[in-house]
Amino acid sequence: ASDTDASQEHPNGVTIDLGYRKIQTLPAEVIDVIKDECARLALSHNLLSSLPPQLSRCTRLRYLNLRSNSLREFPEAILQLSSLEILDISKNKIRVLPPEIGNLKSLKVFSIQKTRIEQLPVGLADINSLQVLKLYGLPLTFPPPDICAPKKDTPIPADENQRDVAIWAQVKRYLRQHANRERMKIESDGDTRFEHSDVIVSVRVN
Repeated sequence: ASDTDASQEHPNGVTIDLGYRKIQTLPAEVIDVIKDECARLALSHNLLSSLPPQLSRCTRLRYLNLRSNSLREFPEAILQLSSLEILDISKNKIRVLPPEIGNLKSLKVFSIQKTRIEQLPVGLADINSLQVLKLYGLPLTFPPPDICAPKKDTPIPADENQRDVAIWAQVKRYLRQHANRERMKIESDGDTRFEHSDVIVSVRVN
């Protein structure tokens, strides 16, 4: 949409483009106006440091672009957007993704490029709909960097999107394996404690 036409009608909802406006805050009143119709909201290249909780009322929102803003924390309101399919938070100062990121059950494309995120939550692997994770330019320590890059012994896809799909497949596999290992460890520790308690009980009885 152009500067003179920030809103566009579409059969599946309204597209609102507020990019490149030097917006510092998104008033709750704006959310009240758009919440029932907005399916695509572009807020890229602004000065936003937070989003209002009222954003969670945009139940039809399927596309949200927050690229190149001043966000330091992942906005909690986004976690309520169960219809969201495409989310771009790249080029922000966000350091942590919340464990509840798995709530976004409709998410298909997630871009977190050039943020300050060091660890991916294992809950990310619970989003079965997720097909593309864009994580170029992150200071990742978990998963290890080699998991988050194309395998050296396989040809690099010419198409960037295909590359991101392949990397996400590796990352998802790693996260799920890690979650399984942790679960088995907890269960094993629980069994050990149970065995120890049995010993204590039997000693007292005797």
